[in-house]
Amino acid sequence: MKKISLTMIALLLAAVMLLASCADSGKTPADDTTPSPADTTTGTPGTTPAETTPAETTPAETTAPVVDNTPVTVVDTYMPADVSAEIKSIFESSGSSFAVYSTGSAPYAIRDVYGVSNGKLKSISIPVHTVGKADANGDVTLTMYVFDNSIDGLKKAPLRTYELKVNCAEYGLESNKVAVYKFIKLDLTEYDITLSANESVAFYSATDTLHPAYLKENAAHKNKALNLLKTEFPRITGFFTKMGTADLNRSLGTLVYDFEFERTYENQAAYEDVLAEEAAYQNLVAELRTKYEGKKLSIIGDSISTFAGISNGTKYNSTIGSNAIWYPTNNSNFYDYTYTYWGRLLVDLGMELCVNNSWSGSRVYGNSENNYLDNMLGRATELDNDNGTPNDDSDDINPDVIIVYMGINDLHTGNPRDTQLYNSLSAAGADTNAIIDEWMKTTIATAEASTSATIRGGTTYKTWEAAYALALRAMKEKYPNAEIYCMTLVRSQDSRDTATAPFDHYNTCIKAIAGYFGATVIDQEQGYMLQDNCHAYGSDLKALHPNQQGHALMERLIIETMHAKHFAVQPR
Repeated sequence: MKKISLTMIALLLAAVMLLASCADSGKTPADDTTPSPADTTTGTPGTTPAETTPAETTPAETTAPVVDNTPVTVVDTYMPADVSAEIKSIFESSGSSFAVYSTGSAPYAIRDVYGVSNGKLKSISIPVHTVGKADANGDVTLTMYVFDNSIDGLKKAPLRTYELKVNCAEYGLESNKVAVYKFIKLDLTEYDITLSANESVAFYSATDTLHPAYLKENAAHKNKALNLLKTEFPRITGFFTKMGTADLNRSLGTLVYDFEFERTYENQAAYEDVLAEEAAYQNLVAELRTKYEGKKLSIIGDSISTFAGISNGTKYNSTIGSNAIWYPTNNSNFYDYTYTYWGRLLVDLGMELCVNNSWSGSRVYGNSENNYLDNMLGRATELDNDNGTPNDDSDDINPDVIIVYMGINDLHTGNPRDTQLYNSLSAAGADTNAIIDEWMKTTIATAEASTSATIRGGTTYKTWEAAYALALRAMKEKYPNAEIYCMTLVRSQDSRDTATAPFDHYNTCIKAIAGYFGATVIDQEQGYMLQDNCHAYGSDLKALHPNQQGHALMERLIIETMHAKHFAVQPR
């Protein structure tokens, strides 16, 4: 809100200045009805003044505005100053929540590899846990590595290595001491560590004599420092281990280094463009909020959309109590539901949750191990809130907006596919609506001909595409006034894109079926979290389940898609 307020003030000031300028110099001759002496003619009544030939004038030379191309250098920190100061205070007063590095898992890297890139490192703040034996100069060492920040690059040898020297006397450290619990700020100017946008840093070697600390994960959420990071700076949680090896892994713990970066922009305008980008997005959110504040949102999804107590909470809908959940049980770095993409959407747009009918491991087609109860069609009409009276449908609360995000488990388990539909849709010049219309007639006829009392794969429908289409049809019939948004699948390091299960098949069909039923597509293949960068935004190594920052990027794309639907301008 602060950013929004500042932006609005700037816009108002600009408007005032523009009006003032128009008042002073913007009048045309047609606007001015007061004759001047030069405009008054004299002569005999009934005569026409003699014509005069205007003197030829030479257009005034115009000088192109001078653009100041002086580079602008800006120094900023990685962590917000207040968060960094609080973490330092907690570490130095109560270090029991922290653990010392293990040589067997080194080197370590902050999970947010893109946040620690693209600039010159001026300093690093190090949480010192243990000090080994100093050398003859009183120095201990900590090794810093520069890696390519792609997922493949993190598994390869470092691009550069720096041995940081820390003098014990200068930094108030005692040689051969355990449980130091002291934050030190080390000047890196002499090392000249400049990172490109494709590079990030990692830390620690088996031969180092300065041993940093990391923040341990605490599933019970009783860790003050961890809770602070989860709520104020969640992008830092989680880290990579065994950098530079095929055994690259991740931990739910947190590295709490802070950095000063020196970044240089082409000129002042280029720097201001960077600042304006986020302000523009916040203005977009504020504008969209006027459209959606107070509206009811329902979700139908799989594990990515779950949260304990909500997506299996019968206070919302009596049928969802047995839904399996993923967050936060399998990812305790999630502090609460407001860090999911849909929780963020509720907060930012002022919406209210109607029902989240998400089921971990669920499939559009359905899973025979769950007797197909997890199928999308069966849950598509259970997106209304029981309002505390499950046996009385008259007071149920219906959703105004529905987000559908399902299909990845169908792809990964190879549920039956309609290859004829996909091939027809992929043909050059294909009339998508005509193809879907003809296909739907057959699909509906097959479903209606079924005498099965239970919705079952292979009986009521034959393929996952048919299940998706029938589910949207049922959803439209039960909630005719709801806006429906269908999310395409996002590729991750866990995407099983094979000849027998091509990823494009699923997204092509989702887009076509959604379009046929008038739903809006949220195309994650055009979003911010892609296969090349998802390792930084996943809670597991393969990034199938996004972390907090991944969910924030998902929400951003949803916001932009919703805005584009209702307003003419979008920021990307």
